[in-house]
Amino acid sequence: MYKSWILCLGVFMALASCSSEEKKTEQNQELPPPKEMFLDRNAEEVLDKLTSRIGELNSCSFTLHSAELAAGDTAFQPTKEFDIYFSDSNKLHLHCRAIDKEFGVWYNGNSLESYNYLDHSYDSLPAPSSTLGMITKLNEERGLKFPAADFFYPTLTDDLIQFADSIIYLGDTTILDVPLDVILAKNKETEVYIFINKNENLPGGLFIRYNETGEKYKSMFKNWQLDPKLPESMFEFSPPVDAVKEPLKKLS
Repeated sequence: MYKSWILCLGVFMALASCSSEEKKTEQNQELPPPKEMFLDRNAEEVLDKLTSRIGELNSCSFTLHSAELAAGDTAFQPTKEFDIYFSDSNKLHLHCRAIDKEFGVWYNGNSLESYNYLDHSYDSLPAPSSTLGMITKLNEERGLKFPAADFFYPTLTDDLIQFADSIIYLGDTTILDVPLDVILAKNKETEVYIFINKNENLPGGLFIRYNETGEKYKSMFKNWQLDPKLPESMFEFSPPVDAVKEPLKKLS
């Protein structure tokens, strides 16, 4: 996919060079410059297997443990635990627990409901009819970041190509008896280490380092359930009568 993109761009630029200088300048102003990056073939194969495997699932559930190291801190903040459930292409349920927070999110293909168990606040938002469409819209319009969402886009490899200067397969390792492939995608500002379960071709973990600020993020996927039968009621929620409506500000 990456080689084909470079080839097409090269042909277009060769044809453009036959035009006048005025037309060439005009086209150069309209088109972004070609991106130079390195994509390891082994890394591409592992990522494509991951994308293909997730695309085969009708439903799934997993637990995600995540933690952040803010700039200037010497230790990671307390771990957050997310139980996440996907069904078909238009249902999502998420439950987050941490020392200082507990909240839930329900998406049924029409709307997204959220509830904060600590202060009894809720929000209700209209949403597109697909899970990925809902995630994209709420991220763009309200800055809401859904944990682990990037792994569920079929464009994962292409998205990494747009982000990175290089994508390299580093080899494999074993963590908690799980064999993992390790991929490094990086640019000048950020390094992203992606861990993929070799046996299942599923996400295993993520480690992100922001070079300028020193911030770090890490996560680990556990308790994968593939194609479980999830009841429709899992994706429906009505706030308690004493709940107060407040805008949903973040999902992490």
